Amino acid sequence: MKKSAWLIYMHTPNAKDQKHGMRALKKMQANMNDNVSAFVIHFGPTVKSDCTLSYITKHDTIVLEH
Repeated sequence: MKKSAWLIYMHTPNAKDQKHGMRALKKMQANMNDNVSAFVIHFGPTVKSDCTLSYITKHDTIVLEH
């Protein structure tokens, strides 16, 4: 089966949105097939906050950069 990768850009401007965003990523990960992965760019709550680049597969989450 063909492998595919998603690029997800997530901005969470407050703690409530961050909670919902993280919950959505965990749900996405739980429903992924083995041949799907995602690169996630996440920042918030402000443009001065750290930005994180993560790589997610069905079984792992790896933070690549801060």
